Amino acid sequence: MSDDTTTLLINGLNGEGPGDIVGAVANEANVPPDALGAIDLDDGTATVDVHGGVADRIVEALDGGRVGTSTVSIARLDAETKSARAYADRLTDLVEMEREVEVDTVDGFQGREKEVVLVSLVRSNDRAEIGFLDEPRRFNVAVTRARRKAVVVGDADTVSEGDVFDRLIQYAGTEGRIVRFRGCFPLPTGLRTLPS
Repeated sequence: MSDDTTTLLINGLNGEGPGDIVGAVANEANVPPDALGAIDLDDGTATVDVHGGVADRIVEALDGGRVGTSTVSIARLDAETKSARAYADRLTDLVEMEREVEVDTVDGFQGREKEVVLVSLVRSNDRAEIGFLDEPRRFNVAVTRARRKAVVVGDADTVSEGDVFDRLIQYAGTEGRIVRFRGCFPLPTGLRTLPS
């Protein structure tokens, strides 16, 4: 967008499209269609890029006026508002993505596949005791549910005591990728680790 471009927000549309907006701007504000740039529609709202310093004329002519059969409100979008809308759009995308995320136990995924599987290993201790994680069949079920990518998060020093995990760490080191974090998540002041 160039320096002489202003973005307008039009609310209250009820099925009208870009042609209706261009027509209203041309007829009601007496602004040529080539003064309009991108028009993005989303559920009764439109953002319209306006070139050549005619934004005030459009706002004055159309705020409270009609676009198609709808009475609309129209206002300039300042930089802060644009930033807030972009942030809200990103949050909306995250919410949509979250609806597709499924959290369950290993047993809950048996017999099914997902595009990406994140396996969280819950053991971390100085004695390298892995407890129930030392069941290769269950771990096999967990990592083989992934169609495209399996991500395993855990304390490598603890879980490598189990044969299956030691082999996984070796495999990831040669065929995949290992990302190590050491001491990057300190406990808040006043908290202590619980005995295992």
